[in-house]
Amino acid sequence: MDSLFNKLSKLTNITKFYEPDLNDELTSICLYANSEIRKKLCYLPLLGKKPKITYDDVIMNMLNTQQTESQNVLEHGISVNKFYNDLMGPRSLSWKLPEWFSTNEDFIKNNLHSAEDIKEYQIMHDCGKGYCIEFDSEGKRHFPNHAKVSFETFSTISNNKTVANLILNDMVMHTIKADEVEDFIKNNSKETVLTLLVTALCELHSNASMFGGIESTSFKIKFKQLDKRGKQIINNLNK
Repeated sequence: MDSLFNKLSKLTNITKFYEPDLNDELTSICLYANSEIRKKLCYLPLLGKKPKITYDDVIMNMLNTQQTESQNVLEHGISVNKFYNDLMGPRSLSWKLPEWFSTNEDFIKNNLHSAEDIKEYQIMHDCGKGYCIEFDSEGKRHFPNHAKVSFETFSTISNNKTVANLILNDMVMHTIKADEVEDFIKNNSKETVLTLLVTALCELHSNASMFGGIESTSFKIKFKQLDKRGKQIINNLNK
């Protein structure tokens, strides 16, 4: 209840109610909810029951959840897919392409999941962020375990296990360590590994404006990490 109070208090005025007959236990909270607040809270379960959500519910939640100050979660997913389509060519957006992609472009393009699954994955990859959003003391957004929550959210509205698995592993290429790469490749299809790798490249470029562009220090640091993992993955797949 306290964690729920902390989350909601960032959105609207809220009051706690304590029950004297239950050792002053916090038993309820009351909040002011206008139409916008109702949209943000519509996913919360009643009396502990798991809500039934539809595809349209999730899309609406993505629209109402800001990824950044200037972009909601759905817009972010659409942007990633836009960069992916541009990467497949002909290219018109600004790119910093790693050598592992440029020298293995045909191999990579011929070993990806279907265009339909990739589009669904990229647009929906953060679909759970509205269900795990938290705000810190400075009002900054955080999305703890968002890949797992997004996987669980997508799995309730779709039976597409390929897309669900891609969503679950969306952060892998950004966080995987060198000694973990071989096992990850062994446990996943070539199509999954390369789709995740290419999408990570598209995500990095989609987010570049947040870092100050592709020439910014933040972008270069993230690019360097992805470049190292990409080389390692391509070398492993070409053995």
